[in-house]
Amino acid sequence: LIYDILPVNPATGEPLALSGTPSDAPAGGTVLYLPSSSSTSGSPETWAWSTTAGAGDIAVAYITNGDLPVGQNYSFTYDLLVPSSMPAGIINNDGAVAYVDNNPGSPDPTIVTTNNTQINVNIVANVLVGPDGAPGAGTPPDYNDDVQAVALAYANSTVDFTNTVRNDGNAVDEINIALDASSTIPAGWSVQFFRNDGVTPLTDTGGDGQVDVGMLNPGESVSFIVRITIPGDASAGGPYSAVVRAISANDPTEYNLTTDEITQVNPASVDIGNYDGVPGTNDTPVNQNANPGMDVDFALDVINTGGSSDNFSLSANFPAGWSVTFYEDTNGNGVLDVPELTPIANIGPVAGGDEVHIIARVTVPAGETPGVNNVTFRATSANNPSVFDEITNTVTILSAPSVTIDPDRNGTGTAGGTVRYTHTVTNTGNVGDTFLLSATSSNGWSYSFFDLGNNPIASVTLNPGESVDIVVQVSIPGGVPMGTVETGVITVTGSGTGATDSATDVTTIVAGNLVLTKSVTPSGNQLPGTELTYRTDYSNVGTDTLTAIVIYDAIPAWTQYRVGSASAGTLAPGITGITIEFSNDGGSTWTYTPVSGGGGAPANFDANVTNIRWILSGSLAGGDGTSDGVSFIVRIVAE
Repeated sequence: LIYDILPVNPATGEPLALSGTPSDAPAGGTVLYLPSSSSTSGSPETWAWSTTAGAGDIAVAYITNGDLPVGQNYSFTYDLLVPSSMPAGIINNDGAVAYVDNNPGSPDPTIVTTNNTQINVNIVANVLVGPDGAPGAGTPPDYNDDVQAVALAYANSTVDFTNTVRNDGNAVDEINIALDASSTIPAGWSVQFFRNDGVTPLTDTGGDGQVDVGMLNPGESVSFIVRITIPGDASAGGPYSAVVRAISANDPTEYNLTTDEITQVNPASVDIGNYDGVPGTNDTPVNQNANPGMDVDFALDVINTGGSSDNFSLSANFPAGWSVTFYEDTNGNGVLDVPELTPIANIGPVAGGDEVHIIARVTVPAGETPGVNNVTFRATSANNPSVFDEITNTVTILSAPSVTIDPDRNGTGTAGGTVRYTHTVTNTGNVGDTFLLSATSSNGWSYSFFDLGNNPIASVTLNPGESVDIVVQVSIPGGVPMGTVETGVITVTGSGTGATDSATDVTTIVAGNLVLTKSVTPSGNQLPGTELTYRTDYSNVGTDTLTAIVIYDAIPAWTQYRVGSASAGTLAPGITGITIEFSNDGGSTWTYTPVSGGGGAPANFDANVTNIRWILSGSLAGGDGTSDGVSFIVRIVAE
């Protein structure tokens, strides 16, 4: 009886299966099979042999037919099937023969064992990778066509895919992971591999220059994360595929592919429109009416219509000289409230799909001419600065006519003479107009108007912002008593707009031929804070000597007297001294003494002083006078 116990597959603990029918020589014997689960205890001739092969047979044998003559050889051959999943290693095998002879000194049967033979089972590499939990997905035999897809992703976001890889080889293997060259991921994107925790990157544990999932036993599987990062400036498109290659370190020619696909990418996107108090924007243009020099507010909504978080810079396009300031409308009521008065240049981060509210305050400069003006508001994505949205609204500048005539004047004259006053007329509105000149006399006296070239005029035509100086001449009737006070109200009236303003000229009649000439330095239009020096020169143009001379002057409106600036100037011949007195009640009393800071004025100024008078001692002969007369200094204050 020649027999052999079949080698066992260590992976299953089951004997290797026979391949075909065993052969023997010479013919005539019988092939026997030991069925699965049979006992191998005791002498082999007593085992439960069968003449029929069966699945799971654990031994095979050949029993000779008749005696074995001296010199006769027998052979017994069989083949085994080594499964593809059998672990690599050594298969040890030896056979035996049991025989009975006629020698009373040997046991019956006698067992003789053959030498041990070794078969090396080679390493067979095989790897499969696929979607989470399905490494064998795809079409056999290659299994390279499996795809898992995300239908929609957004710029400035990440997409994670879970893949599972399995070692289908017969030996422990290190499985490397790489991005296959057939991938269609755009430049500027990134693909990274992480362990299944999504935090720990895959590393090169084997030192072969490729990241891997580590060592896997035959049949062992592990999941890992493929993370695709889409940059903020990604444009619309798709599909984009990350083809993942799992590679055997035992045999780098053995690999498997799986595809992680992003079907569609939506880019950064923004919508800016007018505030409507409900989700969404109102893209219908809005108009605001404004007068020159005022602010108007536009309430706006900004929606992140992209799918990922974004910041948005805010800008505007507006007429020259205007300005736009943005504020966050934190309570979303469409009104700029006091706690919200902090200017912003951008807003965010704004989550994908979220809406925020802002206020755009448009400042219109003074003097702006009437008309409709476009103002465009823009929100620009920080993720992709080429992505923006705009809303164009309008500001209608209303007609705002306005005119001024300055300053009020004070002077003296003699009966039968004339007095001239210079005034400045300014078109302070935003509409050009022709301004008519008129005067109202408290005594019914005659007034005439001249330009600086001494040409008679009845009106002046001015564009917005323009000014012109005019001369007002008062004709004093003869025989008017000394001390008579004439108040002339000089009025300018727009012939087209009706804008009007007035100045007051006060003329006091004095005896003889005393002539007063008043001047101001600097002249023309001046800004608040400018100091003005008013000087009144006096002379006797008659032949009689004048005595008891008093010169009066009023502090102009919107000015404050500089303490200590009132001066007697250079005394005219015959004048022995000048006493200066001040009034704080319009000239009713003359006992006030100016003080620094009086009436709430800044240091060195007194807002209480209303009038000044100079009492001249001595006499002024005919023909005498001074060109450096009495003077004082004031400071222009803002309204």
